[in-house]
Amino acid sequence: ARLFGLLKSSAPSRIVNVSSQAHRQPKVFDENEIMLTSAEKYSPMQNYGVTKLYNIMFAKELNRRMKANGVEGVTAAACHPGLTASGLTSNSASASSNWLWWLVFKVVTYFPSQSSEMGALPTLYAAVGNDVEGGDYFGPKHLGLYGYPTREVPSELSNAKDAATKLWTFSEKLAKLSFEVR
Repeated sequence: ARLFGLLKSSAPSRIVNVSSQAHRQPKVFDENEIMLTSAEKYSPMQNYGVTKLYNIMFAKELNRRMKANGVEGVTAAACHPGLTASGLTSNSASASSNWLWWLVFKVVTYFPSQSSEMGALPTLYAAVGNDVEGGDYFGPKHLGLYGYPTREVPSELSNAKDAATKLWTFSEKLAKLSFEVR
């Protein structure tokens, strides 16, 4: 929010939110889960998927607000790296307290994955690609797991306008600031 004026004065500029295919896990938006931290209900992987969904929702909501207020020259997009050999998967397996997620992470580490350099390409494309439009979502071409960047269709829930508005309002309240998009 505090850098928005600088982004406008530096147009054309981009805001890129890095998400994950895990954004597809949540099936409903529950505003009570925005800051779910109670020990009884907290699930690291569930919360990860929810936060990655919120990354996409934020980019889409920011674009809607910019369009509604006539802001030009700033584009917000989202992306994900696919299955990348970065150590995140193996570290997540050892950190997982849920045996099922531990097993999933262990199995996934045996799949062919792409290099960290290839995993960075969707982010770079979202940042500097010539045909990027507001609200776009990019990831690796092949099954969203590996390959060169391509435009993808994110989950249906990521397009929920009412949910995105609630998320925006809650985020402003939590951060104790107002993000005026003008």
